[in-house]
Amino acid sequence: MTSRYDAIPKKQRGAWVVHHSQKTAAAQKGSAEFPALDAAGKASSLLSQFAASEQTVIPKKTVDAFAQAAGLNPKTEVHALLEMLEKRRVIETSSGGDVSVLGLTTGVTVQHANDIFEEQEPTAEEKASIVLADIASEAPVMHKDTAQLISDEFKLTSQRTTELLERSELIGFVDGEAIDQTRMYFNGNLFRRDNIEKVKRVLASLSSADNLHRR
Repeated sequence: MTSRYDAIPKKQRGAWVVHHSQKTAAAQKGSAEFPALDAAGKASSLLSQFAASEQTVIPKKTVDAFAQAAGLNPKTEVHALLEMLEKRRVIETSSGGDVSVLGLTTGVTVQHANDIFEEQEPTAEEKASIVLADIASEAPVMHKDTAQLISDEFKLTSQRTTELLERSELIGFVDGEAIDQTRMYFNGNLFRRDNIEKVKRVLASLSSADNLHRR
């Protein structure tokens, strides 16, 4: 039986990786808690800078400038990220630090984000955070149902599941709303074509909850 995680298309998973990495970068201890998400997202961010450039060979100074534009530290992060990208054969680096771009397009950067994420041996919590975001992007989901699904699929204890859900909301992987003394999760960052219908369902759910509280 295909797991919920495996059922998510690779490009869509890559989009969530990029989204989550932006959230971890802005959160205290986020990068340390979700290292595979952080690394993959930063690598794809740098890759996007290369893809948007018309240069086939990018000088080291420009590479550093692109890194800074992507919010990366040229001194401590860029070398490792370039190694990740070179391993995927989308770039080549010279001994002087220049980067050759190998037939790269902006459309495939999220695909590489997913692949790099998988290569970083993500934790169960990191994979679960993607499933959580994907579920919450379809329609609002209740805490109890989400916790059960994540616990079952990723073999997480009740405590680890609870901690993941709390951190996911705090960091911003998903949004949360208190409904009848429990929590409902939803997501405003929708990647699918039917996002208008999802937004309508979110709003309808919230409106229904408001009506219940007024009775």
